[in-house]
Amino acid sequence: GELFDRSMWYMALLGVPIAFGIWAVAPDIILLAGKEYASAAPVLQTLIFVLLPIFLDFPIGSLLNAVDRQLTKTAVMGATMVLSVALNAFLIPVFGTMGAAYAALISFWFLFLAGLWFIPSIIPAYRLKRLVDILLPIFFSGVVMAAVAVWTRDVLGFVAAVPAGALMYGTMLVLTKAVRREHLEEFRRLWKHEPASYEPPAASHA
Repeated sequence: GELFDRSMWYMALLGVPIAFGIWAVAPDIILLAGKEYASAAPVLQTLIFVLLPIFLDFPIGSLLNAVDRQLTKTAVMGATMVLSVALNAFLIPVFGTMGAAYAALISFWFLFLAGLWFIPSIIPAYRLKRLVDILLPIFFSGVVMAAVAVWTRDVLGFVAAVPAGALMYGTMLVLTKAVRREHLEEFRRLWKHEPASYEPPAASHA
């Protein structure tokens, strides 16, 4: 259970700033391709959040495969594919390109949640509340980061928004105790290729 929690913590720590950061500056990113693509910004802002379930599903898929539950993972992926086809058929005629973005977002979150449903049957006595306690501070930090990045972008421009958002994300991770001193020590050890010497990240109740 601790190893699974640790894996989800790492995935969220990486995926959240990418998703919320790109959402915050999507209009500027799209303009790099040309002003004629400016209307695609809302599509990017929606589609980028597909990264979150993709990142979070990786430890789930690895765990299912490790305990010889490949059939379960395949069934979940099959159901996701069917759902994606149905959603695209329904949403694209109504919303156009945004419909495809909505379909992808719903499908990948279904993939993640459906896989997560099987975790308590694999890890004895595992409670999903533990995962919520771990992920919530990270997601909250991402929301605050995005808000600061948007405000900075409006006031100082795109170039200043990126470091401002990154600084705020790191600050919020510390304030919410999503990242603590022992985690920073682990990062240092990983950077220097030293063996770890602390327990995996515990659920934060901040």
